[in-house]
Amino acid sequence: METPDYKADLVTSLHKQQTPPRKSNLGGVYLFFSFDLVNSTQYKMINQDSWPITITKFYEYLEQAVHKRFTNAKVWKYVGDEVLFYSRVSCRPDIHKSIPKIYDILIESIGVLDRVDVKAKNYLSTKATAWIANVLHIEPHDMSSSPKEYEKLGSRNIVYVQPSDHNTAFIDFLGPDIDAGFRIAKHAIRKRLVIGADLGYMLYKLRSDAEQMEDKLRIVSLEPLKGIWNERLYPIIWYENDWSTIKSSFLYDEHNSKGIVKSLSNELPPNSELKYILKIFKDIGRAEAIDTMLEMIPETQQDFGESEPFEVPSCLQAEIHCVAIVFSEGGAILVARRGEHKRRFPRCWEFGCGQLGQNESIEECLTRSYKADFNIELEFGKRLLPLKVYSIKDESQHRNIPGVIFIARTKDNPQALKHTECSFITDRDISQLENQVVPDFQETFNEAVTLYNVSTDNFA
Repeated sequence: METPDYKADLVTSLHKQQTPPRKSNLGGVYLFFSFDLVNSTQYKMINQDSWPITITKFYEYLEQAVHKRFTNAKVWKYVGDEVLFYSRVSCRPDIHKSIPKIYDILIESIGVLDRVDVKAKNYLSTKATAWIANVLHIEPHDMSSSPKEYEKLGSRNIVYVQPSDHNTAFIDFLGPDIDAGFRIAKHAIRKRLVIGADLGYMLYKLRSDAEQMEDKLRIVSLEPLKGIWNERLYPIIWYENDWSTIKSSFLYDEHNSKGIVKSLSNELPPNSELKYILKIFKDIGRAEAIDTMLEMIPETQQDFGESEPFEVPSCLQAEIHCVAIVFSEGGAILVARRGEHKRRFPRCWEFGCGQLGQNESIEECLTRSYKADFNIELEFGKRLLPLKVYSIKDESQHRNIPGVIFIARTKDNPQALKHTECSFITDRDISQLENQVVPDFQETFNEAVTLYNVSTDNFA
């Protein structure tokens, strides 16, 4: 995951929209945590027909598990196969109570992946990250239009709000301590929970309130992190229920592929006990700032209240597209022309598309989408036939949107309910589209015809 340039992004986003005043001060101490799939790229390549279901179930489980254990945790955003959450901290004991909850969700999520798809057990796993930050609430209308004014923020962490869809708003966070959480994430591996240094310091200071918490946290390495602590070595802290079994818990090839694992194969490094965090923070002059953050936690407003209807904006949501190459009874293929005001591929011919929703199967997604877009009923035959996976690069949002293409058939005549026009065509008609088509249109058309012709028994 790439770490954003927080000042540049802040200037762009705040100048882009003027947000009306909010009723609440959103500043205060926040706990951030994330769950990320390990080895998802290879899994998707090997399981082209089933990975969307597996990934969707992973997202569903995480949201349900977090909401079950945390009263005020909310989804911040999705980045690739990672889901990030935030939770306002208004009670110091909540800090150490949160870590075992995050770890339990991490371990349980691996079992969920195994149950959803038995093939996932050999490929997919989960890792997690948790960190903390004190943030300042910034209102766009209170700021000068000059970007130089934002330099006055210095090294502060920022929380701000922008309008979103349906008369709601979304909340976002930027700043160096936010970035630190993204940086340490690369030092979490399969089944591991990595803890930010500031959070580790707090957990040690609160150790009297948390039985055995100190014994479950170890400094496993000191690593330089780009843009963090002026490149001074940063303590990488792992949480483990039982450190006596750490050596046997690694996969055989993790010893060679991960530097931290290789060092732990022998013994824990010197000064690995969490108490060493006190010297680290004293040496870098950071202890006073984190002690102040601890003192201000009880002053943090616990929740946003009903007046703050935050949601995850569409650009930050998980998005999986499902496409059906729909054949007529005569063997022609349905194509439809996108509107001229579409942000992606305006006026281009495509095959139609649906977005996979939560708690929805691929067949349900395609059935719903093509009924709404073309007023047709789809037939999938004896089994759902996957053609291939694809990815759309969204330059404006700096992300790749995955999709899967399937084969279907219909007896109905389509109507262009959400497109400018639609029609059934054969390969002889493609030239009439004048190359105003979505990427890989011709290749996908030909591959679909080949698969359909060799799968006649499926629709018998």
